[in-house]
Amino acid sequence: PLRRRREPVNALLRDGGDAETAKMQVSTGLLNGAPPLAFRLQRLAMPLFTKDNQFSRELPLYVCVVRPQIPEMSLDDYVDLDRRFRELTEEERANAHVLAIVYDREPLRGAGWQALLENKRVVMLAEAGSGKTSELRAQAEHLKADGRCAFFIPIEVLDKESVRGYLTTEPGEEERFDQWLKDQAAPGWFFLDAVDELKLTNGKLTLAMGKLAEALGAARDRTRIIVSCRPSDWRPVQDMATFQQKLPPPAPREATPKTDDDAFLAPFQREDAEENEAAGAPEAQVRCVVLEPLSKSQIERYAEAVGVDDPKALLAEIARREAWPFARRPLDLKRLVRTWNATGRLGSFREQHESDVDFSLRDDSERADAHVLSLEKARDGAARLALAMYMTKTRTIRALETTGSEESSSLDAVSVLTDWSNAEIKALLRRPIFDPATYGRIRFHHDSVQGYLAAQRLENLSAQGLSKRRLRR
Repeated sequence: PLRRRREPVNALLRDGGDAETAKMQVSTGLLNGAPPLAFRLQRLAMPLFTKDNQFSRELPLYVCVVRPQIPEMSLDDYVDLDRRFRELTEEERANAHVLAIVYDREPLRGAGWQALLENKRVVMLAEAGSGKTSELRAQAEHLKADGRCAFFIPIEVLDKESVRGYLTTEPGEEERFDQWLKDQAAPGWFFLDAVDELKLTNGKLTLAMGKLAEALGAARDRTRIIVSCRPSDWRPVQDMATFQQKLPPPAPREATPKTDDDAFLAPFQREDAEENEAAGAPEAQVRCVVLEPLSKSQIERYAEAVGVDDPKALLAEIARREAWPFARRPLDLKRLVRTWNATGRLGSFREQHESDVDFSLRDDSERADAHVLSLEKARDGAARLALAMYMTKTRTIRALETTGSEESSSLDAVSVLTDWSNAEIKALLRRPIFDPATYGRIRFHHDSVQGYLAAQRLENLSAQGLSKRRLRR
């Protein structure tokens, strides 16, 4: 409630929604006797009326909207955005273009981590730059902070190392693992990150999962395992069969003989089961989910966490520039925030595309295929593929691991980049400018970026004297 004073009224509206009165030195912007707060001051005019409802004058009203001062975070720090997951639909499995559209719209509200962690076995599919590794690490840390037993393991290390051998490299992890094994009752969570990285180093999924199964022993049935991979590197039949064979989910409990009471309650229990299934309740089988792109509220939350002065202004600029497709992945969003913080603008549509191409094709020194491609060669290869897709009216590129008979409707990158090695083509298709469409198929992350690169390629060929007739041939 506001109290009338001789001086202007000052209202402090806190995050909790309560309102309280405080004195403010408006001229200096300091709060008397209050802790440091981030605030903005807005001067309003409150009309005053006489007893006969005639306008008299305006009373100045100063409203200060405040929030606690949050320590500024680095753009590379993890920000809890309450990420969401959903099952891949049958339509998306059959039509890669349907899945492509998903990443250009506001995502639906799917299941959260709390529901996902209740499942015994999970495969999490996520595109490059979506933040899957950061999410897995953070969930492992959250569970440990809650007194639970959780371990994060990059699955590629299990190609050369045992589970225990890897845990010895992390302080205190081997001791925690041994204590959990002795408990014989407590559940444990194992986050196996990046099957695609394992395959990049020619590792065997069967060997890696076999090592984990051996380390778990009798504790396997009380273990909850989450595996991450890019969809282009996950084989739905072979890899899922390996997962279920090496680390099978616990068998469902045998049903007890039904009584008269059970028969009476059956319709209600069936209704509850249907609701649980719709909410993503744990099942006996392996659950396969897709990590959803960022929503507008998650984008705003990230911007606020990393110290953007006015997150709503950033969102308004993204909307004005129609830059939502460039903000749906954490990797893309970091680039937008850097540009916004440095210039206070996001640039023209052409500038956005140019920045995205340059950023998405850069080499990653931490990957096993680092230094295989220069930025210039990667850009040339991406532009050649972009134009070839338009000329052949194809929407996806065939992954090199997929044979022609398995996926004949996608562009064969080898037939386009004839002067490239297979290692160079694989390195290009793993750059964040591309996304897995569905199993065995790859697409450009943004359709507009594909069009931009195709136009540039066409312009360069025209400048070199290539006729339209020869181009069509």
